[in-house]
Amino acid sequence: MRNSFFTTGAIRLLEVTKVKVEDRLYLKIKIVKMDTSLISIITSIDGWFKAMEPMTYGLPYEKAAEFHAKTYNYMVVWKADGDSMGTLTGGVDTDDIPTEYIVDYRPKKELRPYQVQGFNLLMQRDYLLIADQEGVGKTPQILCSHEAKCKLGLIKWGLYVTKASLIYDIYNQAKRFTGLKVVVLGGPPKRRSELYAELENSDVQLVIVSYELYRQDIESLTFLHGNKPFDVMYLDEAHEVLTPSALV
Repeated sequence: MRNSFFTTGAIRLLEVTKVKVEDRLYLKIKIVKMDTSLISIITSIDGWFKAMEPMTYGLPYEKAAEFHAKTYNYMVVWKADGDSMGTLTGGVDTDDIPTEYIVDYRPKKELRPYQVQGFNLLMQRDYLLIADQEGVGKTPQILCSHEAKCKLGLIKWGLYVTKASLIYDIYNQAKRFTGLKVVVLGGPPKRRSELYAELENSDVQLVIVSYELYRQDIESLTFLHGNKPFDVMYLDEAHEVLTPSALV
């Protein structure tokens, strides 16, 4: 799958802090999850240097725009100076994100201005962590951007993984905000087996599945993906799967 989107805590590849040393500003960049491609990106920017801390690099602050452009599709957590707990204090600066749709699209039910900004970010990026507080409407942004990408021919279908208790809430929101053709994976094994076969030749645009069933049916989902690849995967309540051994 070429795209992935998360609606809460996910693996953080980079933590970046703006620091001041002897009246000069720098970016302090900590690689949280080892990835040699990230090291290559950092060291490709003039002025980089290795910091004293393990897996930590520095850049002159004036290189921030270049750093941002080169790490555009990576998971980056921007921290405040002195934030030793690793909490996300800022996030993406939305000041320059328009509150009007950047593509020709209108949902069935209008989004709030900040949701339109989220929609616009989702339209522009291949990876994005949406970490807004609970209850502000993260799901409609995802569903509407998914429908817009389908209409524009950017993707054909996707997989939405969530908690079992939220399955039909996601389904109902899809019906409320969009015209997406949505299927919920469920039922006894025989029915699910039939459904997997049907999905290979269907025009379904979004498949919703619980984490529990995802784990249980991973072979069937992998087989389906091999025959008809999902273009995008959404992980709802992603803090539930912080580690490979997490049980949901």
